[in-house]
Amino acid sequence: PGSDVITEGSVELHCSEGLQLRPPTEAGMPDDWITSCTVPLQPSTTGEKQVLTALVKSTIGSETEGKLDGSESRSTAPHMRTQILEARVATSYRHALYRDMLERSDAASPMTTSLEAMVSTLDRPALTVEGTDAFHVTPDLVMVCVTLYCNTPLPFYLKEWDV
Repeated sequence: PGSDVITEGSVELHCSEGLQLRPPTEAGMPDDWITSCTVPLQPSTTGEKQVLTALVKSTIGSETEGKLDGSESRSTAPHMRTQILEARVATSYRHALYRDMLERSDAASPMTTSLEAMVSTLDRPALTVEGTDAFHVTPDLVMVCVTLYCNTPLPFYLKEWDV
């Protein structure tokens, strides 16, 4: 745990296109799905944690997950764009030993800091079946073609497949 005493602060949450969030429940915060919000932080002492939980959902529905018509590439199709939740935390704080200094001199303004983070989200499951086709090879033999989409930074490897 740190040795800082937070005097005030806030957390800003911003959604990219296609995401919405329900902010942490605080007095005066909306209870609907929104695209950005600012949540105030409570003053806290050393070692004290504040946990904020927000629900996030993708607004890109299954209607956009059909086949591409050729006018959009994979990277620009709405259901293929990376969706990002941005968080910015701004705080004003003093070191825990500041109380001792206050007794000896005048109060100084608190120090400030700002932290930023970005989290990309999976707009669909990690491994998705994009399409299937069946082709008659002979009257008694059918070849099945399954197109998979991997939505993770590292590829999946299928070691075994049973039909």
